[in-house]
Amino acid sequence: MGCLNSAVIPAPVDKVWAALRDFHNLDAFPNVVTKLDKVGEASGTQIGAKRVLNDAFHETLVGLDDKARVLRYAGVQTNQSIRL
Repeated sequence: MGCLNSAVIPAPVDKVWAALRDFHNLDAFPNVVTKLDKVGEASGTQIGAKRVLNDAFHETLVGLDDKARVLRYAGVQTNQSIRL
C-alpha cells in the first residue's frame, strides 16, 4: 500500500523539482515540518539518506529519479500516531 500526494504549483517544473528533490530540505513545508535531523553522512540526493522529522518520523530515501521527477521514501518507524 502506498500514498500519493498531488498538487498544482504555479511555477516552472524545473524550479519546483530543484526545490523538492533534496530529501534533507523541507523548507517548503514550514508549518508541517518544524524540525528535521539528518541521520548519517548521506546527502539529501543519495539513496539511503535518512532523516527524522519532528523528533518522531524516521524516514529513508529509497528512490530518486530526476528524469521522471519522482522521489520515493519509506517510513521506518514513528512514536506518534497519524490521524487521517
